Amino acid sequence: MRYVALVLAVTAFLCACASGTGGSGARPQENLITAEEIAESQVNYAYWLVWRPGRSSTDPKPLVPVAFLDNTYLGDLDQLWTIVASEILEIRYLNDREAVYRYGTTYNSGIIQVIRR
Repeated sequence: MRYVALVLAVTAFLCACASGTGGSGARPQENLITAEEIAESQVNYAYWLVWRPGRSSTDPKPLVPVAFLDNTYLGDLDQLWTIVASEILEIRYLNDREAVYRYGTTYNSGIIQVIRR
């Protein structure tokens, strides 16, 4: 059940990244949360920046992205609880194709990459 929530959180993250703010149109980089957006969010940990409540899924074994800190594998998305938001420069979502291209076939479910300041 927890993985279902995480998959939905990532989906919401992508939707949030893809939407513009206040009528300014599409964002230039739809899979990116910038330092400015992180500061405006007023959350304490990276996990809250990608998690969105109120979603459900019927997929019993959804593919869940993994977490990277800078260019190093960190673990499952629960590891985002260990990263303080004020230390983050940006958070980027790498889809399955980009993750496999950059880091290999182990990461075919995508990556949430946190880049520190």
